[in-house]
This record gives sequence, structure tokens and C-alpha cells, in this order.
Amino acid sequence: MSVPQPPRVAEVRFDDWLLLFWKAVAPLDSPVFVTPTLGVATATTINKVTITAPASGSTLTIADGKTLTVSNTVTVTAMDGATLTVGGGGAGTTYTPSLTNVTNVNSSSSATCHYIRLGNQVMVSGLITVDPTAGAPTLTEIDVSLPIASNLAALADLVGTGNREATSGWEQVQIVGDTTNDRARLVFLATDTNLQKLAFNFMYTII
Repeated sequence: MSVPQPPRVAEVRFDDWLLLFWKAVAPLDSPVFVTPTLGVATATTINKVTITAPASGSTLTIADGKTLTVSNTVTVTAMDGATLTVGGGGAGTTYTPSLTNVTNVNSSSSATCHYIRLGNQVMVSGLITVDPTAGAPTLTEIDVSLPIASNLAALADLVGTGNREATSGWEQVQIVGDTTNDRARLVFLATDTNLQKLAFNFMYTII
């Protein structure tokens, strides 16, 4: 009489078991994760793009619906908190400066002024209206605020020139830095008290 044999347990290779496990936990060929929690991600390369991890943390923000395309190698260096506006072949923008009537100025106003930043250098141009209190001639000073703040340490950190339209012709305007208030000093000899335009240009270093 033959003795019945116990049923044999099917042999499962490790790679077959791994495949069965993967199909169980990821049944989709292209799974879609909705708002997943990634925890601390340590990947430094995604789709052949190498990412240099910052020491503590950084933020890259691209506005909704916008595209960032970089076609050449470039390094952007700027002061912390600065805003760079690019367009029309250059980088620059406009501002309306605050005016301070320092000496012999009855009233003043400013039109929209222009400036452009190149590295730590800023070039400014504009037109203001000045009404001197006295003429004959009289030393006159009006100060103009800066579009980008700078801690001016010397007069030569900001220099420029300007001209004021007067009844006797154009009056030359000297422009230097105000190291106390960090603004541009526009100084000239007023020969009359007429309300006239003053055009100016100056350049300064961001410190």
C-alpha cells in the first residue's frame, strides 16, 4: 500500500516576490500623487538638472502662468532685497524722488525721474522745479532722495552735474553726496527768484 505524500509548497524566487510586492504597492505605471508629503527631500538631480542644496533653506518663486527660460550660463548678483526690472534691452525703472528744501528754496516739485543699476553703481537722471527765495546771487541747495538706498561715506560716492534755467541763462548745478542723510545735494547760485526747471544727472555707489 502506497503512503500518500504531503502537498509540496510552491517555491517562490526572491525576484518574483519583489515583483509581486511592487505591483501591490504601485499598481499604476504612472501614478499621480495629490499633495503628497515628501518630508526632507535629499535629491540633488531631477531630470538631469543638478540642484545645489542651500545650507538652511531658499525659495524660488515663479508667478502663475509664467515661464522661466535660461538660454545661457549666467550668475545674478545683487544686494539682498533688491528688485531688478528687465525690459527694452536694459535694466532700469523710474521713481519720484523726495525733495528737501535745504537753503534758499521757497518751493519745489519733481517730475518722474529715471535710473538704471549696473552692479553696485546707479545712474539717475531727472527734472525738478525750483523756486528760489532770493536771488542776486544766493547760494541755494535742494536735496534729492536716492532710488536705491546707499550708506554714502564720502562726497565722491555720489557725483553729478545739472543746469537750472534762469532769466540770465543756464545756471550750473553742482551735485555731490550728502553723507549725513544719504541723498544727493544739488547746489547752485540762484540769480533770480523765478520758478524754473532744473535738469540733473548723477551717479553713485551702493554701499
